[in-house]
Amino acid sequence: MSHDNDLIPDDMLERITGCKQPKRQCAVLKEAGVFFIQRKCDGRPSLSWYHYKHLGNSRRLTDPNPSARDIGPDFTSLQT
Repeated sequence: MSHDNDLIPDDMLERITGCKQPKRQCAVLKEAGVFFIQRKCDGRPSLSWYHYKHLGNSRRLTDPNPSARDIGPDFTSLQT
């Protein structure tokens, strides 16, 4: 069972984003409005289960464009 503070493992990020390359994973997550940190050592994205489960919250709080907040995150590129 995953806790909200646990980081999503690399193999799960591949399944979620549908990409193996870290650069493409970051692009998919960014496009979907998911908050993540890019690791300096290998360029892979790091995100917690909390951020994955609460996709809409992070975008609404950080996006200064009100029209983007009304639309919400784009879930089409994420797989479950």
